[in-house]
Amino acid sequence: MALPKTRQLIADISHQISDGLLQPGERLPSTAELRRQYAVSVTVVRNAMLWLEAVGLVDGVPAVGVFVASRAGEKTGGSARRSWQRRGRSFVTRPTRRGIDPDRQWAHSGPSASS
Repeated sequence: MALPKTRQLIADISHQISDGLLQPGERLPSTAELRRQYAVSVTVVRNAMLWLEAVGLVDGVPAVGVFVASRAGEKTGGSARRSWQRRGRSFVTRPTRRGIDPDRQWAHSGPSASS
């Protein structure tokens, strides 16, 4: 059984980060570029970015882009996360409201076909 498209995108970007193909501070392709590259909807790309941001692999900067977190994999957060908190927005509840649960088991170990 194939993984859902959101989980496929999460897995691919997570592997690129862990394998060093995407370096800390490097900007990820735009939503439109990822949509075309993976042949998925904008919603799939946005949900994947929200999940990756919630677990600390990337930092999204509004109106600028999404960047590999300087300490990818750590939930310490970067400037974008602190910016969200200063504005009174809950960084983790935003993905949760959209049906993304960063505390699910597959979130901690990475997406896998067995989950």
